[in-house]
Amino acid sequence: MPQFIPLLVAAFLFGCQGVPVQAKPYLYNIPVGTRLVLEQPLQIPLGSASVYIQGGATPTYWALDQYYPHCLFLVATVAETPRTVPPQTFTVTRAVYGEEVFSQLPIHVAGLSIHVGSDGAQTVYLFQTRLYLQSDTYPDVMYIECAQAADYALGDHLTVAEAQAALAGMFRIESQSSQ
Repeated sequence: MPQFIPLLVAAFLFGCQGVPVQAKPYLYNIPVGTRLVLEQPLQIPLGSASVYIQGGATPTYWALDQYYPHCLFLVATVAETPRTVPPQTFTVTRAVYGEEVFSQLPIHVAGLSIHVGSDGAQTVYLFQTRLYLQSDTYPDVMYIECAQAADYALGDHLTVAEAQAALAGMFRIESQSSQ
């Protein structure tokens, strides 16, 4: 039995070794200098300074599904006429992320109010990543913000792949290594 003690101690010590965890490639971790390539003309509606993008389409705010990855492209000025941003390349100058309360709505099931939390409301958060952009040919650009709404315990910030899926066919994210 005594000859097995060193073997048991070694097995115990090696068994407690942690497995390295790969960090998720979150959108907010992309480096400054990453390029965002607009692959087709992008129409900004009359009286607006922004346009939503989800699944490669440009839905209105009311048609947008906030619970799925989506992005908002914003320019600095509201135009009196619709305008088109031509295909071009933007450079990411800064990436920031955060969460904000999206809604606090009571949950109703079959006419019964189910109370969640102390105020009887379910709190949903918007997990956002904002990429500030720069362009020599379109200086009016400000940023693109990609987000999704979720319960705080279940939600997470978008990965690069999730943001790319929301922007599919409209924008392409190019890392510095692929330039």
